[in-house]
Amino acid sequence: MNARDPAGEPTLAARWAQLSAQRIKWAFGAYEHFIGSLGEEMRAHFPTGDARGEAYVVVFGRTQVGKTTLLLDLMGVSPQHAARVSRVLRGGREIGKSATATAMEYRRSSDDRWRLYWRAEQVLDDDNAMERELGKLRENMSSGRLVVDAPVKVSIPASCFDAATDGTLHVRMLDLPGDNPRDDMEQKHVTDMAEKYVPNADLILLVGRADDLSFLNPDSMTLPRIQDWRIIPQRFRIVTTYSFTPDSQRKAADSVDGSLDTKYFRQRLREQIETFGRPLPESEVPPDLLFPLEFGDSWANQAARGDGFYERVNPVVELLKQQLRHDIEESATQYGRLRSAIQVHVTADNVKAVHLKQLDKALETEQAKLAELDKEHAQVAKRLDLAKQKMELLVDVGALQEQVLAAIESDCQVIADRGKERSGQLRKELDTNRKSFYLQIVRYSSELLTQARDYRPALLDDGEEIFWTKITREEEFDAVRLRRALDDGFPATYMKLAKYAFDEYFPSLSNDFTVDKMLLEVEMEGAARTVIKQLVEHWKKVAKDRIERAEREKRCAESHIRRGRLDLDEVGGRRTAQCETVAAREHERESFSKRLDSEREASGSFRRHLDEAYLSAFRERMREARAADTSSESLLLYLSAAQMGEERRNILIGQQP
Repeated sequence: MNARDPAGEPTLAARWAQLSAQRIKWAFGAYEHFIGSLGEEMRAHFPTGDARGEAYVVVFGRTQVGKTTLLLDLMGVSPQHAARVSRVLRGGREIGKSATATAMEYRRSSDDRWRLYWRAEQVLDDDNAMERELGKLRENMSSGRLVVDAPVKVSIPASCFDAATDGTLHVRMLDLPGDNPRDDMEQKHVTDMAEKYVPNADLILLVGRADDLSFLNPDSMTLPRIQDWRIIPQRFRIVTTYSFTPDSQRKAADSVDGSLDTKYFRQRLREQIETFGRPLPESEVPPDLLFPLEFGDSWANQAARGDGFYERVNPVVELLKQQLRHDIEESATQYGRLRSAIQVHVTADNVKAVHLKQLDKALETEQAKLAELDKEHAQVAKRLDLAKQKMELLVDVGALQEQVLAAIESDCQVIADRGKERSGQLRKELDTNRKSFYLQIVRYSSELLTQARDYRPALLDDGEEIFWTKITREEEFDAVRLRRALDDGFPATYMKLAKYAFDEYFPSLSNDFTVDKMLLEVEMEGAARTVIKQLVEHWKKVAKDRIERAEREKRCAESHIRRGRLDLDEVGGRRTAQCETVAAREHERESFSKRLDSEREASGSFRRHLDEAYLSAFRERMREARAADTSSESLLLYLSAAQMGEERRNILIGQQP
């Protein structure tokens, strides 16, 4: 039937199709305006589709968990052809390594031939040729020559699909290469593909083995937006493979009386996920987002056992698959994104809770750094104060040097004068015999030694008193050396006395007594000079050592003060910078919280956008109906207005016609 009548005007059917195609245009206009008004933090959590805005679903997970097998099963590839298709899609890749070379989009071929679209379409008549081409694709990826601007499309022969299904989900399903591959080149490609396709997907199937749920651990999720499965759970479906193979699952199922249902197995999966130590409340991740599944060879083996377990559980597995197919179909419709925008308050709450936790942790880290800097600043300031206090206690001994040395010489001169006076007294007490000479020498030497040993530098003023306090044992005068010098200090007298045959002098007969007294006087003066010389040398050396040590201490104290001031400035600079960092983190947290609160209120704003856009479009359509030239055109426009109202209800209550 021609879409136009003989007069060239569209037929009623064509006109209605035209109006019907525009029935939801107003809603998408409101959506685009709303998404454009959101901040980057929120906007990043809403799907945008591919470069042309087309919807798609991604399958993502670790290597060798059955992602591709799951996708083929959902598409309707028959069990008897599953092994054949899987072998071809591996492209010659051995078991145990990732079979998916890059982002792949699988389709049902229009005939029994394989088709591969990469750069250009290739039509291949047999499995081996297709396997070789996929192997070349893998080689290009491994060598870094593969540049993928769009998913590689693979069409599977129609004969490989179950006759009971049309073999398609009517949705673009992207099979991403498995995470945690064995070499760096593959890991880079995995990351590139995830960064390109995961953030903008309308739905993400996060797939992992039921016996290794660590793939859901937030700490192991480093790729973009994968962590969102707890933040924006409605964009995810958690799918576990090999879910009914473990004996523990069989025992759990056998313990249930009566029929099994999806609720039971979903609850068990939730409990197993919670073994990671973090609760998974239903309010955070509803049960209908969890899909424990079994398919492929492992499930066929269960069926072959013939013990009744497969027959009892398989209806539940098939129901879960049906529900997953329905979710996949629903996610990529034109209504999905509109409904997610209506739920922006939920998204904002989840984003805020998670991101605030991250911000709080970052803030605590920066505050801890600031606390350490405060402690370090206090320690450096204390060291500087101690250095200043020590500096205040140090006397400027350099200025006292001449005074100290002069005082030592003066003191020693006093000792010398006393020695001279004492020597005169002792000479007067000499008897006219040799024994008296020996006795006075011993007495004089002993008295000189005592004076030398007991001498301390004079404490003339406060400066010297500080200078000479606490004389150490090492600084004491060496009396032993002086004693040896005094013992050898009267050689001439001892020699003269040794020559006499008699002990007594006879002054009336000779002048030996007078001569020997004069000799003794000379040697007593010499002994006194020896004592004074040693005293002066010793205490001047001690004084100079003390002066040098004090000057070193002063220089050291000055150095410590300079270093302390530099350290205080340096720590103070870091502390100031850290204070600014903490303030910035606090401001960032406050700003983020306010921004998300504002964007949370935008959920009501989107309803207003939607209502305003609907009312505007509805009024315009009614105006057009009233102004129509013909009754048939008017009727179609009135029906179109009613259709827009029905679409509005579908969006708001989540029902798709």
